[in-house]
Amino acid sequence: MKLSHVQDIVSYRVAIWCKAKWPHSATTVDEILRLPDSISLN
Repeated sequence: MKLSHVQDIVSYRVAIWCKAKWPHSATTVDEILRLPDSISLN
């Protein structure tokens, strides 16, 4: 398995976890995956 595949898997898991943790957030899973730098976890 290539490193890029592992990074993709981790990104998807984190995005889904963020959406599960903060379900009422206006941020979508797609936005988390496309724009990870714009997401702030405070």
